[in-house]
Amino acid sequence: MMIGVLGASGKTGSQVVALLPQKIEFTSTSGFKELDQCDVVIDFSTPSACLEAMKQSGSPACWVIGSTGWTKDQEKELHALSQKHLILKSANFSLGMALYLEILKSTASEFKKMGFKADLIETHHLNKKDAPSGTALMIQNELKNCGIHLDPIQSIRKGDEVGTHSLTFQVPYEKLTLTHQAIDRRVFASGAIQAAQWLVQLYKSNSMRYGLLSLSDFFKKS
Repeated sequence: MMIGVLGASGKTGSQVVALLPQKIEFTSTSGFKELDQCDVVIDFSTPSACLEAMKQSGSPACWVIGSTGWTKDQEKELHALSQKHLILKSANFSLGMALYLEILKSTASEFKKMGFKADLIETHHLNKKDAPSGTALMIQNELKNCGIHLDPIQSIRKGDEVGTHSLTFQVPYEKLTLTHQAIDRRVFASGAIQAAQWLVQLYKSNSMRYGLLSLSDFFKKS
């Protein structure tokens, strides 16, 4: 399996390169033509760079996208490209966060019934460009699906914080907080590599040849 890495010099992309097993060949590239040799591309660059790479290198069928800060127009463009590529896109490749979201799916409506209010605080390193984080928006969307209004997300940027998301449900005399903390950026890199291997197997087995998948899809298959 040949894996290409976009954003290989970044915080998470460099961890992907470091963690790739020796049995898997890879190319760490900013030149899009090299991507034509790959079975799958792992992207931790930017939405604009990712879209440009997808349009200029037509061969890689499978894409694992972890870049964040996507606009609505960019999301529409990616959706159109998913008609000819098999894509798994997530703002977070931690299986712990996948479980976190599954917990919300099964419990959030109960908090709503009991009158709990929700607020979310997310903390990341100083150099993170987007706020709120992509993961925070995933949590917000899950709550919205359950009919829960989330107070404005609080975004904190400090030090080299990898990523902490604390969701608090509160009523006048009590509160419950659900927190996920990424201790090491390798959790995202490892998850992205596992997702890439799964996606290629899915493609080569003819189970799925194109489409846009989520972290939840991967989690359910893991």
